[in-house]
Amino acid sequence: MPDLSILKKEGASCTELLECFFNLGQHECEAFYAVAARDRVTLDELSEIIKRDRSTTHRLLQKLVGEGLCYKEKIVISRGGYIHVYSAVSIPRITQQLNSRIDGFMEDLKRILPNIESDLRKNIEKIKLQQ
Repeated sequence: MPDLSILKKEGASCTELLECFFNLGQHECEAFYAVAARDRVTLDELSEIIKRDRSTTHRLLQKLVGEGLCYKEKIVISRGGYIHVYSAVSIPRITQQLNSRIDGFMEDLKRILPNIESDLRKNIEKIKLQQ
């Protein structure tokens, strides 16, 4: 469940929305913005830009790809082999994903809310029986 408390602080911004609904940390947001500022970037280039080692940068990129904020392409090199390049999805796509996640969260809350009284009573009774 997203930690909505970060959205209540004064000056909350889109970064807090990303953190909350895409389950990102500060370093992942930093990496996302660095990727989004370029058309495409390699692991080594991003590692240098954000001043993190390769393994940390790889983990950050995997998280961003997994959350649907970035995608990875395999580029074949003319002299043999290949490299992976990363790009950010479009801003409208991020907005669409965010709206979808917020709608899903609200649906979950609406599904849970009608049972709140009976669930509270059941949990209280359970504790009473244990005493």
